[in-house]
Amino acid sequence: MPAVNPTDLAPRYPFRFNYYPLSGGELTAHPAYIGALQTALRRLGYYCGPIDGAFSPDVSRAIALMQKNYSQRVTGTITFGVRRALHLP
Repeated sequence: MPAVNPTDLAPRYPFRFNYYPLSGGELTAHPAYIGALQTALRRLGYYCGPIDGAFSPDVSRAIALMQKNYSQRVTGTITFGVRRALHLP
């Protein structure tokens, strides 16, 4: 018989974008989130800098390039559309 873990009974939330309700401006203060953003941008070829968790001008430039290619309004900041396009919460 398989073992039951406590996470097996935890509630599941159907929408990832509701999981992390902070705005883009607040997210720039979280190094772990910026590191995940840098990794996602690097995976798609928009970012070539270090994965250090710092929101640098290079990260902003990579976001702007991604926004242009995805036909989004180019701001160079973390927007809801950027988060959805990169599959980030």
